[in-house]
Amino acid sequence: MLDSLSLLRIAGEKSSASATAHSVIARNIANADTPGFRALGIESFKSRFTAENSASLRTTRAEHMFATAPASDVKTYIDTAAPVDQNGNSVSLEREMVRMAENRQEHDLALTVYKSTLGILRAGLGRG
Repeated sequence: MLDSLSLLRIAGEKSSASATAHSVIARNIANADTPGFRALGIESFKSRFTAENSASLRTTRAEHMFATAPASDVKTYIDTAAPVDQNGNSVSLEREMVRMAENRQEHDLALTVYKSTLGILRAGLGRG
């Protein structure tokens, strides 16, 4: 049963990271015609989750020593792999649409895991 609670935490963090990714994608799309704007990218949830769980010490708050950033603190970076247009803009609407569709699938997966875990907990409590 305690494993279910960690699944809830992970699903919540994934959902939060997906929301942040969606806002970065929206910012890229909004600046698709801005001269000199460089497309932003985000670090993957898998790499952040792997790095977070490889620590030897467990923390309960972000203020503790050696704590890693929560999912809401997703690191953004300038996407240097994106080709730059003549006006200095590197946003590709097609690429952003694909990223948006992939992000939506990831968010839907997180919500499905969250709902399923809540259903299991409710059934265990006799309220399902």
